[in-house]
Amino acid sequence: MSIFIAQLFPKDKVKDIKGASQAGINFCHSFIEAINPARVFAYQLNSEQKKLHFDFGDDRIEYVVTRAFPHKGVFKGLNTVIENLRITGKVIRSGQKNIWFYNMTPQVMLIFLILQFLTRKKCFVVVADFTPGIFRNKLALMLLKRSSGIISLTPELRKLIGEKCPVLVKAGIVNNVVQSNDEKEINRKNFLFSGSLGKYTGIDLALAAFSELPDMTLYVSGRGEGEKEVAEFSKRYPNIKHAGFLGYKEYIELLDQVDFVLSLRDTSLGKNLYNFPSKIIEYYIGSKIVISTKRYTTLDDDTYVHCNYNKEELKKSTKQVVSLPEDELRLMKNRANSFARENFSYESWNQAVRSLEQ
Repeated sequence: MSIFIAQLFPKDKVKDIKGASQAGINFCHSFIEAINPARVFAYQLNSEQKKLHFDFGDDRIEYVVTRAFPHKGVFKGLNTVIENLRITGKVIRSGQKNIWFYNMTPQVMLIFLILQFLTRKKCFVVVADFTPGIFRNKLALMLLKRSSGIISLTPELRKLIGEKCPVLVKAGIVNNVVQSNDEKEINRKNFLFSGSLGKYTGIDLALAAFSELPDMTLYVSGRGEGEKEVAEFSKRYPNIKHAGFLGYKEYIELLDQVDFVLSLRDTSLGKNLYNFPSKIIEYYIGSKIVISTKRYTTLDDDTYVHCNYNKEELKKSTKQVVSLPEDELRLMKNRANSFARENFSYESWNQAVRSLEQ
């Protein structure tokens, strides 16, 4: 069996934690279900001053947080070192050989260095978004090349790693027991934009397009630098609804109200070149029809609608897709759902993990 080390919170607590990623937390919980690790050592955001306490309802998950000193300046670094050493000690005492990390962040680099180079443990990393130009990621890349194996959510990382260590690519993870619902009537009016609200995710494009599509309703959920703009548009345009940052249950309820969702990455921005479609795959398992401004090599072209990143193209694609015959839309929904279940199931992730651990 394995050990998993990640920044982790209960799903229903993410909305209360500033800076926490709902998508990242959802992924980690799914990863735990998929590989069934012997132990999970969870840590909190380094930006959080106070020591938080959570009940995960799972005896395997141990929350390891150190705030022995005021969490500022040099003392923040000291707290992190102590926290790293505590987790390292727990891993060594566990007797488990295979250690998995979610991303190579500064918060876990010391743990990785000790376990990979000073013990007989094998350290593996699941890598999500990775932008190579950032300084801390240059150091992370050096460590990744010395890991025992990587599962990357984006194929671009494989080019950076080269032949230094084995790299598998899996763009997302889903519970494949969810089936497509053919009985539910398709709602041709409602669209959803959900996630980080900023320039990298295309919220400006969504607002600009739907402000000129009064017969269609755009629901927006999430948080980020664009929240104020979303609130302003929702006041000016009655078809734009600002849902705010939702808890997991509230988000699922909103998602159930729509059949069409937006994924609007501006591919002219370097950061988006390393973006992975895990959220799209989550939409697939819910049988949603996705309009994406980025083409993904890890997804079949016939499982989503592609359009260029500009307002008129988005408006055109939106009008075209909602005007398709019912049977064609239902076929798209079923095709997306089947693709996700066949390629990104818990079982396929478990097999990928075990193949690297051998």
